Amino acid sequence: MIFALTNTGLEAKYNFEGKLGYITYGTDWVQDAVKKRLYHRVGLTPNDWQYSYYVFEDVTFFETKLRCTSMPQGMYYRMGLTYIRKQRDEKISLNGRYKDVIVFEGEPPEDVNIDGHHPALIRGYSAEHRNATYGWELYFPHTSNFSLYKEEYWYPSMTSKEPDWSIFNDIPDSCFTSQPKSHPKLTV
Repeated sequence: MIFALTNTGLEAKYNFEGKLGYITYGTDWVQDAVKKRLYHRVGLTPNDWQYSYYVFEDVTFFETKLRCTSMPQGMYYRMGLTYIRKQRDEKISLNGRYKDVIVFEGEPPEDVNIDGHHPALIRGYSAEHRNATYGWELYFPHTSNFSLYKEEYWYPSMTSKEPDWSIFNDIPDSCFTSQPKSHPKLTV
């Protein structure tokens, strides 16, 4: 599976009483399953850019406005996708139109946390030809000190395009200076 996706996404958060709020932003997703690498950017302009992930088989670089951090976990583990499996085919409504999707579901690894809390379930919605991801939902158990019930990310207008592979050659130098010595600079 090799593809690139650009879209405007919607992030929404819900507590047990209802919707807490939402944010709209542009996103990029470039994935190469053959070379086991992934690029994910949230915010496409300098004004709305939030963060970028450069994910390889055995190392992940997470870049924010403040720094770039190197993490030893690789592609699927770092993104919390290790235990996600296909559950079923179904139709969902996006922008008032029904789309055929594949539903993936599972519990993420124990060290995957959102705001310091482990989601109990991740559910993903992929296009039937697996060339686009339409959405993600993360569900959290109820606790007395954490009211978030669900966090979701939707990409209703996700479209595929020809990947720009140079993105894997443009990893900022700051990512390598924070990298542990056991990981030499990658050649991609």
